Amino acid sequence: MLRTHGLRFHPLYNTWKSMRHRCLSKSHPKFSHYGGRGITICPEWHDVTVFITWIEANLGPRPEGMTLDRTDNDGNYEPGNVRWATPSEQNLNQRRSRAQATRIRQQVLAGSNGHGESADALA
Repeated sequence: MLRTHGLRFHPLYNTWKSMRHRCLSKSHPKFSHYGGRGITICPEWHDVTVFITWIEANLGPRPEGMTLDRTDNDGNYEPGNVRWATPSEQNLNQRRSRAQATRIRQQVLAGSNGHGESADALA
């Protein structure tokens, strides 16, 4: 008899599923930015129950408007390297040239997205 974890409808289930797909599925559109460049998931977090338990105990439930982010963009999905972050915070934590990163930081600090729109309107 097949046993299931019963967590398919948990708020963090899709976070876990998306993380796994980006890192493990070569057919995922963003695989080259994750698994394709060596980003892995710690072995314990392959179990959705362990992942959800750790996230809830250490980061708490996902705040509105935030998603899971790796603190060290070149690091793995593992304890100590994940946080809840806004789209603006994640935008500052991407692999970019120094010039691009500086321009984006200036735009965020100025409250603009570079197109005359408020950065808050984008979040």
